Amino acid sequence: MKIWQFFFCNFMWLYILHAIVHLTGAYAFVLTFFMLLCFLGGVFSFPRLRCYNSLDLLVLAFVIYIFLNTIAIDYPNHLEFLIFAFFFQFCPLLCYFIARTNDLELETIFKKMMVPITIIMVLGLYFHLAQPEWYSAAKWAVLYDRYGAYMTEDQIQEHMRLTSIFNSSYYVAYATFFYSAYLLYALTFKELNKGTKFLYMSLLLLSVVVLLFANHRSTILGFLITYLYCFLKGKNKVMRSYMIFGALLIAAITVVIIFSSEEYLHYITMRFEGVTTEEGFEGRFEHTRGEQDILSVFGGGYGRYSIRAREYGGWSLIDSQYQNVLGELGIVGLILFILILFVASYKGVHYNKRLRLELCVFLFFVPAFLGASALTIDSEYSFIFWYVLGKISLKSSHKSFKVAPLALKAAV
Repeated sequence: MKIWQFFFCNFMWLYILHAIVHLTGAYAFVLTFFMLLCFLGGVFSFPRLRCYNSLDLLVLAFVIYIFLNTIAIDYPNHLEFLIFAFFFQFCPLLCYFIARTNDLELETIFKKMMVPITIIMVLGLYFHLAQPEWYSAAKWAVLYDRYGAYMTEDQIQEHMRLTSIFNSSYYVAYATFFYSAYLLYALTFKELNKGTKFLYMSLLLLSVVVLLFANHRSTILGFLITYLYCFLKGKNKVMRSYMIFGALLIAAITVVIIFSSEEYLHYITMRFEGVTTEEGFEGRFEHTRGEQDILSVFGGGYGRYSIRAREYGGWSLIDSQYQNVLGELGIVGLILFILILFVASYKGVHYNKRLRLELCVFLFFVPAFLGASALTIDSEYSFIFWYVLGKISLKSSHKSFKVAPLALKAAV
């Protein structure tokens, strides 16, 4: 497990390596290797469970159902889709059992993100503002590859998103949110010296600018939820006055960015209409539904609607995790998934004093699943979600604390 912990604590460096190799035009097996480590770590961790709570049983039932669904339901190109689903959907899921049986805190993992995520944010902001030719050309190449020559206005406007060294803004936005959540948590719940406070507040301001330019509604909403939670629940009373000023500063930065150009204002308006108008909702549902049978009891088959489907001219349900689960695993799978979220929500809220940071990340993912299939592709760090669930299960289980006293000491 020490090997897995080393790579998990340094996962952002692996993503940077993946991006650099991808820029050369070669295929990087870096993330595939990491996902395989998650699988092996989960397999070795599962036998260490000595007692099961309700969340454990639901996740285990979900795993068993996925296995049975994989065997029972066939579809075109099943093996090719299944291999992709194994590495980028199933392997991250097993991080739940790793988190359930070890003492590595989410806070430690996010804290180690500081150097790599700062590099990514600074480079991303520079590339986005300077717009070097290679950067702009690379973004257009990705859009043409994804949508073809006949793109809609919405798709064309995606070139305005900050992507840093990656081929998608999701990598930057999600990673930046995770680190900003840690910064808010540390500033409001930890005793920090003045130098560290200044550094964290500076990085938080940088994170806000990057989140706005990356322009993902889910990460911006997640940041606002985390900001409000830390403001209301934070132990450091002095920080509240700073956070009020910070909120005003963030609002001012947002206004400046939105009105920085007529093109950007038009882009923001279109994004807003996509989730506030009836036409926007209908268009989004039609786009994400595709060939999906919404009344299917057992679904169309595990992995069938992943991003890999685009390579074979099929539909990809990558704009809603709930619809993806419904499409691949059917009504039975969706019920199990919703139950997992419901039980985790109850435990997270009930034991919130032990789960400050975990709760912030969990409360980000639940609404994010409405607009992104964050558990099906590598750019949304699905292993973080399952690890958070495992920590919620561990820290809300009194019996588990008796088995793992170090986890109790770290949680209280």
